[in-house]
Order: sequence, then C-alpha cells, then structure tokens
Amino acid sequence: MAFMIAGEESQLADLEDLRQSLGVTNVILRPFAPRADLPEMLAAADVGLIMQKHNVVGFNMPSKTQVLLASGRPIIASVPAHGTAAHAVLASGGGVVVKPENPTALATAILDLYRDSSKVEALGRQGRQYALEHYAFEQALNRYECLFEHLLPTAQRHQDSLRAATPISRP
Repeated sequence: MAFMIAGEESQLADLEDLRQSLGVTNVILRPFAPRADLPEMLAAADVGLIMQKHNVVGFNMPSKTQVLLASGRPIIASVPAHGTAAHAVLASGGGVVVKPENPTALATAILDLYRDSSKVEALGRQGRQYALEHYAFEQALNRYECLFEHLLPTAQRHQDSLRAATPISRP
C-alpha cells in the first residue's frame, strides 16, 4: 500500500522531512498537477481521499470531489458530516465518510477498502454513475434552466408589485 500526496511545494518540503525522519517509504510526494492533468492523476489512484478540518464551512466542497466521483474511484472523505462534501459522497454511494481529524477512523476506512476489492469496485461504479447523472455538463445546464424557469415568475411578480407600488408622476 502506498500513499501519494499532492500539494504546494513549500509544504511538501516539510512533509518530506517528516517522511524521512520517520523512515516512511510508502508515501510519495508530488507537486500539484496542472488542472488539465487532475482527472488522469486522480483516476490513477485506487482510492481517493478528501480531507477537511472539522471546522470547515459546511457548504465548502473541494472541487476534486466531482472529479473523483467521475473517475470511478471510491472516496474516503474525512470531512464534517453536515457539509456538502459529505452529502455528495453519501448521496452518490461512491464512498465513505469518516469524522475529520480522526486518524483511527481514517485508518480503519483505508484498511476496510484495502481488504475488500469488491467494495472498492462497487463504490467506484456507483460514484461514476452518480457523477454522470448529476455533474455532467448537460445535467448542469438542465438544472440551471429549471432554476431560471422557477425564478422568472417570482422575479416577474416582484417587478409587477414594484410597478404597482411606485406612483406615476405626470407633468
């Protein structure tokens, strides 16, 4: 089992020092990949990790969430249970959510997937299907269109009420 961590080069230097001082040989450190290479890089993994602090704002969803789901790889999300990242992972059926900043829960989830290749395949397949149904370009356009159609009557009623409330002055 090996772990690849992609990050900012300044932070990778600190991690490299720690990796060497602990004698860890199964951690690979790489700089962030260009955005265009991200899908390929994430798809190369057996399992994707999403990590957030426990106090992160609930509506903050890392952009790699959708890319990981689309890659067909399962996700272990160490994220707040009330957040959008947790919701996306659970709704997709494409991964598991563990309490953030809990190394024991994270290790247990990693080992669970490491030992169960059929679960890895099932989660990856479900996540990919969900991404195709919810995050594909055409689906996003359809959702925006529905939103605008819903908002237009409300905006029109609001505009009509403003016109009615505004007295017309005549010279």
